[in-house]
Amino acid sequence: MNSHHRYALGLAAGSTLCAVGALTLAARSLTTSAPGGDLVPVAGCAYTSLVLAWGAFREAAAGRRADADAVWHRHVKLGETPPPFVPCCVLFDESGTVHGPGCTRRRRPAAPADDEHAVCGPTAGEGR
Repeated sequence: MNSHHRYALGLAAGSTLCAVGALTLAARSLTTSAPGGDLVPVAGCAYTSLVLAWGAFREAAAGRRADADAVWHRHVKLGETPPPFVPCCVLFDESGTVHGPGCTRRRRPAAPADDEHAVCGPTAGEGR
């Protein structure tokens, strides 16, 4: 269990507690003489519960990705050639190239320029 999974469990527990709080406040509001008096706290607890649930799903996804990365890198160290992930890493949407040490896309050697003999500016022996 990595830290992402622990955070996901904590966020899910907090989301559940906030949902229970919202339901308790809503039930109390229905039984009191002034219905709707607890509308703001109920809405606040419900909103907090949804935000915490969203965070729990995001952390669980990050934990699954971290586990898959660890397995992928373990296979690479053993000499295997596993296919890259889709997307290959977090920065894939930004550039579409090999992004860093965590990227699962294969590294390619730098491609030579179209004309290897092209020089910027005049070369030796040419007039200025």
